[in-house]
Amino acid sequence: MNKINLLAIAVGEPIFVVITYFMQFPITGIMGFMILAVILYVIRNLMKSLDTTDKGKNSYEYLNSFNTWLKLQLSIMGLISLGFLLYLWFLVGITSN
Repeated sequence: MNKINLLAIAVGEPIFVVITYFMQFPITGIMGFMILAVILYVIRNLMKSLDTTDKGKNSYEYLNSFNTWLKLQLSIMGLISLGFLLYLWFLVGITSN
């Protein structure tokens, strides 16, 4: 499921830029493209780091390392969500004029 989501983001990025360009909002499209590109890059790296987790450990060590990975992912995605909300605030400010 996660790979499908990453593929949808990768395919949707250029489509979003083209649509916003024809709607006369190229800056908004480019900013959205950059945010989605950052999300794609971060998620791919986080998934790779999860794959490198040693699955041969005992259950406690594996769950402990998974918990650490999950806390890292949640903190990073929280910062990205804040950036996305600032982008939406900027978008509303531009389109309300």
